[in-house]
Amino acid sequence: MRESPRHGADGLDETVDAPGREPRPGPVRWWQRAVPVTGLGAIVLVAAVLTLPEREVELSTSRKPQPFVELFLTSRPDAACAGATATLRFRVVSHLERRRSIRYRVGVDPAGRRAETVRDRGRVRLAPGQARTVRVELPDPPSGAHDLTVRLRQRPELLRIHCTGTRR
Repeated sequence: MRESPRHGADGLDETVDAPGREPRPGPVRWWQRAVPVTGLGAIVLVAAVLTLPEREVELSTSRKPQPFVELFLTSRPDAACAGATATLRFRVVSHLERRRSIRYRVGVDPAGRRAETVRDRGRVRLAPGQARTVRVELPDPPSGAHDLTVRLRQRPELLRIHCTGTRR
């Protein structure tokens, strides 16, 4: 059976359902979707903020500069992998709050072995904004695949160069 229009006492059309059919729900209004989604988003945001450590929230909402150290290569990565002596040049730039001694460690990680072989250690003393280039020569690197790593002591910064095999 079909729905048939009927005129009510006020002259407006009404839709009358045929017997045995369920009435169709009306159109969903925009706010009926927006309010629950917004409420759910607010609950998720509050839960995320409450689970963060207090220091993290402070750093995220303030405009205080965060101290860090730049660590980057100044030579091509394949230059460190070629030859009988691996020559690695990297630059350290301090963005720390005061003058500090930054210690570094250069190692060789042969493929298949878990232990890192530390080949060189050193330190540079830098004031905020100061930079220094470090050159390290590693004699007799492995001829097979290996990684060269530069790590800063007590810092998260790390450089890793993967060498597929030394060309001698």
